[in-house]
Amino acid sequence: FQDRGLKGSVELEYVFGEQGSGTLGVAGLPGDDAIPSDDPDTPFSEDRWAYWFQHQQPLGEGGSLGFDVNEISDNQYPLDFDDLPGTRNQRFMSSSGWATWAGRGLFAGVQAHVFDDLQSPNDLDRDDFLLQRLPQVDAAALPRRLGGLPLRLGFDSRYTYFQQMDGSDQLNF
Repeated sequence: FQDRGLKGSVELEYVFGEQGSGTLGVAGLPGDDAIPSDDPDTPFSEDRWAYWFQHQQPLGEGGSLGFDVNEISDNQYPLDFDDLPGTRNQRFMSSSGWATWAGRGLFAGVQAHVFDDLQSPNDLDRDDFLLQRLPQVDAAALPRRLGGLPLRLGFDSRYTYFQQMDGSDQLNF
């Protein structure tokens, strides 16, 4: 970092209630000296940052709520810094939220996933549009007897609504 400047990072691990827990973190490097500020070929600012938030919370009998939010200042950030483990070799970075319930052989859940394109900042092979899963709804039931019939009925279903995000990171509804 002697050639880049002063980079700070703070991570907080917490417990919420008896079983809820999470991690909250932020990192920043204002004025990264390795990024030329006057070069028009550099597609991002020399002010580099990241934040992340992961939380898992049980909700009563069989219920669960969770978040996994990740955001970075530029696509080069995961290559330069290790603040977000597992993103260095990924094509996309995901943020998601979910709520689920399971009990008595039944399952229901709703999720939302937003993906950030992490391909090289040089605009080679970049996707013009990203599909976001907003929302995804799941429902399932283990096989059960139907009255006195010798049949067992179960089901598994999923509904996913895809929304398109254009290159300016705006959702198109």
